[in-house]
Amino acid sequence: MRKLMLLITIGLLLLGIPTLAQDVAPVFCGDLAEADCAILTDSATAMRELRSAVMAFEVEASAANLPDTRPDSLDLRLTGTGSYHLSGTSDLFTNPNALLENPEALPQMLADLLRSVSGDLTLTVFFGDNVIALASQGGTELPQKVGFSARLVEGFGYLNLSKLAELDTTGDLPHGWVGVDLATVVERALGEVFSQGMDFSTLNMNPADPLATMELMSTYSTIERLEDATVNGQTAAVFQTTIDIAGLLTSDAYREMLIQQMEQTGGDFSDADLEAMIDLIGAMYGGFVMQTTQAIGLDDFYVHQMGLILDWPFDISAMMEAFGETPNKAPAIELGLTATVDLSQFNAAPEITAPEDASVISVEEFLRMMGN
Repeated sequence: MRKLMLLITIGLLLLGIPTLAQDVAPVFCGDLAEADCAILTDSATAMRELRSAVMAFEVEASAANLPDTRPDSLDLRLTGTGSYHLSGTSDLFTNPNALLENPEALPQMLADLLRSVSGDLTLTVFFGDNVIALASQGGTELPQKVGFSARLVEGFGYLNLSKLAELDTTGDLPHGWVGVDLATVVERALGEVFSQGMDFSTLNMNPADPLATMELMSTYSTIERLEDATVNGQTAAVFQTTIDIAGLLTSDAYREMLIQQMEQTGGDFSDADLEAMIDLIGAMYGGFVMQTTQAIGLDDFYVHQMGLILDWPFDISAMMEAFGETPNKAPAIELGLTATVDLSQFNAAPEITAPEDASVISVEEFLRMMGN
């Protein structure tokens, strides 16, 4: 099972590796007019150079047809505000090829990335009545909503537990800001996982041809320009992209690309391993469709608003069949997600600092708490 999940992860990452390997990611324009494609290209350049911004977002998530559960549907809504700063010192910023050239350095690169990003987040979670009803069956009384705040500063992660502590009936959860050296935690935890798994020193991570990958993705993607909108006092071009994720991941072309990449890695994966991974990916993502929108200011070319819609019929029966089991036929679990993100104060976000009254947990203590 561990090898199979590693195979699945590698297979899904193959779509992102070719883009990561390029200094300038290609812009997907589909059948758009040349002028519309120029807007997307200019926007990609502006966003790549962006180092800070303020954001506000809202996310709605739902699940229906849950097996053996009453109620058989769940709903959540999240709203939040935040900001971020990028220092650009991580190799993943300055040298996108670094991971491909030295994959065993991933723990260090992720740690450096965390130290290169500062973030501030305030989040409120609204529980649907069905979620509250389901929790009550297990003896947990949920409120209508709960909120918390988090920060990331110089690799240290901080979480304000005061609101979350209100949900802890035992009274064991501390109040106030609690922090940990998150970058070091990630570096040590991932390093330990890698030391027990694949030998990355023999792994050849040469990516597939980026142009071929983009061509494959474009086969299962469509993009169109919608009616213009007004954002922050300027006209914005609105683009909508629809991606048939299921069609892409189960296509013969993707299968061939996956086989080619697996042969390049030199990993000890049999034909049976590869077939199992392909079957499982097809079962997991059958019917999965993703739609994104972006509103691009025609004066500054920043993306002022982004939208995401996911529609995923998760077929447990098909997954069990992929594992060679005979399942009881059941309707697919309907998973849905919609999200909108508004961006502002480009390159002018407020400074993010560590909470003055935070209690910092040692890395060793944190890893013990996590069971490592």
